Amino acid sequence: MIPYSESRLIVRDEEKLLNQQKDERGYFPDKRPIDLHMRLGVLNLDKPAGPTSHDVVSMVKKILDIKKAGHSGTLDPQVTGILPIALSNGTKVLQTLLQLPKTYICNMQVQNTEIEVDWKSFLKGFVGEIYQFPPLESNVVRKLRKRHIYEIQHLDELDNQVLFIVRCESGTYIRTLCEDLGRASGAGAFMKELRRIQTATFKEDDRVTLHQLFDAWMDFKEMGKEEGLRKVVLPIERMVIHLKEIIVDNNAIRSVCHGTTLGAQGVLAYTDGISKGEILAAKSPKGELIGIGEALEGEMTEGNVFKVHKVIMDRNLYQ
Repeated sequence: MIPYSESRLIVRDEEKLLNQQKDERGYFPDKRPIDLHMRLGVLNLDKPAGPTSHDVVSMVKKILDIKKAGHSGTLDPQVTGILPIALSNGTKVLQTLLQLPKTYICNMQVQNTEIEVDWKSFLKGFVGEIYQFPPLESNVVRKLRKRHIYEIQHLDELDNQVLFIVRCESGTYIRTLCEDLGRASGAGAFMKELRRIQTATFKEDDRVTLHQLFDAWMDFKEMGKEEGLRKVVLPIERMVIHLKEIIVDNNAIRSVCHGTTLGAQGVLAYTDGISKGEILAAKSPKGELIGIGEALEGEMTEGNVFKVHKVIMDRNLYQ
């Protein structure tokens, strides 16, 4: 795994950074001992149709025999697709994913085919800000909400069905979107099938199923094979690669883990373009996630520059 995100890093002392990566303390994210890997892991789970998102989390906890796990972004029982599930300590990072865009592929059924609609053009009219009432089936207060549709891509049509991809703001109800499309077109429509194909940086190309998770866990429990688990359980750093970051000097990591405000002298590198008040991922020179916090300054050059809000790393890892 790449230690840092793809964002441009401003490195103050490259030699010092490389030397600190050789420190005996800590681990590169993909080289952690298996017990620590599991406590700081996340699943890019492919949710099946049928169970609720809560049910799926319960299944994961039962398979792995752990007490704590959580998902990012509820999917209705009949909806399938990407459901990131953080394990144990990784649940502290879930909040960073909840408000990020989601992408779905939807099969919408049109009720009146006698009304001709150019759906390819019509769908484009819903890109931008829209207003929605949550559906009756939801467990949230039914009040008018404003949401943003970033993109709608028309894929195909067959008889009275329209297939399209929609990338939207978190909290957008696709079921309601289909009904609104039906009303606006005059043809009437409802959501027939829905699959989530992306949540933030979690996509379908490395998704895993509950069956794959179970098989990997049994291989580990019965034969001690770690390879399968390391393949299906991703390092927690995967959950924060959308955040800008600071790389903390090894000798300052323990202080950050105890909540001490970080001064500029403790920063080895940082992402270009940080703004004051921005939420950042603080990492070790090896790329381990220390915690999530706030930039106290836009420039990481002097004074106090970072305050941690949630500590992820074991406080005793860097003595």
